[in-house]
Amino acid sequence: MKKILGFSLIELLVVLSILGVIAVIGIIAYDGYLTSSGKKLAEYEKARMVSDSQEAAMVTCLTDCISIEN
Repeated sequence: MKKILGFSLIELLVVLSILGVIAVIGIIAYDGYLTSSGKKLAEYEKARMVSDSQEAAMVTCLTDCISIEN
């Protein structure tokens, strides 16, 4: 009897299609991760800029108020 060595073409195609599906799922999940992290970074930067501008406005107001009194 002849021994069969290796894999058949169908077996290789099945494995490749399964790997392709897994890769597509991974790419979609990674894209979602990048989108959500970008949104969170933008929200953080916006909050930081607002806080910095409010702090600068308070310092300017205090500086003007002190210079008016003197």
